[in-house]
Amino acid sequence: MGSRRLWILIAISSALMLVDAALAQEEKPLKKPWKTFNVSLGGSLLEVSSNVRIGAKGIGIGIDPEELFNMDSVSTVFRVDSYRRFTKTRRHRLDFTYFSWKREGNTILGRPVDIGDTTLPLGTEVISSLKLDVFKVGYSYSFYQDDRIDLAIATGLYILPIKYELTASGLVTENQDESITAPLPLLGFRADFAITPKWILRNNFELFYLQISNYKGNLFNGRIGVEYNPFKHVGFGLSAEVLSLKVESEKGTEVPGVDFNGLFEVEQVGLFGYISFYY
Repeated sequence: MGSRRLWILIAISSALMLVDAALAQEEKPLKKPWKTFNVSLGGSLLEVSSNVRIGAKGIGIGIDPEELFNMDSVSTVFRVDSYRRFTKTRRHRLDFTYFSWKREGNTILGRPVDIGDTTLPLGTEVISSLKLDVFKVGYSYSFYQDDRIDLAIATGLYILPIKYELTASGLVTENQDESITAPLPLLGFRADFAITPKWILRNNFELFYLQISNYKGNLFNGRIGVEYNPFKHVGFGLSAEVLSLKVESEKGTEVPGVDFNGLFEVEQVGLFGYISFYY
């Protein structure tokens, strides 16, 4: 989790310096460098590590899919980001994000493994997959905005459908199919800087946590990137991003759409390249 601590320190340091600089300046008429509407399409190259527990805490079976089941640790994903600004000042903004990845593994067990109430013996063939969909809907308000700087606080909701599947064949046949749709509220901070009319530095940090009944989820997302806009309605960008997610649930939770007994934990670090269309 060292990368998460680094992002948090960067976010706090940046926020303090930028807010201080913002307060030292006087309001002046905006030149409207911040676009009203944007759609960004692109792909990410991700390094992913994960942990899955099937069963209650202290009793359930913990699984490291990368190590135990030879699951892919690198994923390439398609991603869509979009936003729409409102009012003449363009301080109010709605955001939408979607991306999805699926990782698969196929291995012959080199040692016995306990899965639920079943022990898979040495030599069992195991096929496994872990799929994560990320939907984010957010609102942000720019508390400071001029022709060079846009600083905003954000809120919203992440919906994270997660599905884990395992099929074992050999002396023992076992099938596991667990899924959870994890709702997580978010609080965030966004800082965009127009270095020049065509070059924009973008920073976005989000934290969220939710605990209801037997359900608990937390997530940190940080993104730093640069965007180049050589044309009137088209731009190109590259950003680095870290996402850390942990969702834990027990049977009988009161959260709608959550009927899972165990834990999903994912940490991903990656690069995102994209093309933007805006006006």
